[in-house]
Amino acid sequence: MTFTYDVENEDGEVVIRYGVEATFTEDVPGFFSGRPDKCRPNEGGELEDLTVYLGNKDVTQQITDELYFKIREYAKECR
Repeated sequence: MTFTYDVENEDGEVVIRYGVEATFTEDVPGFFSGRPDKCRPNEGGELEDLTVYLGNKDVTQQITDELYFKIREYAKECR
């Protein structure tokens, strides 16, 4: 999935707009009926890879850990 992530100043103005590519593991639906030994919970759907761009440049390694984790959480919410 691809999306943009905006960083705003205290006045709510966008000061930086990042492009983001997020990859998630495949969702495998659970099975919840029948005999208990045949049931299983949902699996997958975890965030596997996250790349942050400023324009066309990969800046994933240059952003702060705090910003990286905020973008990760946003990606999970948007999924």
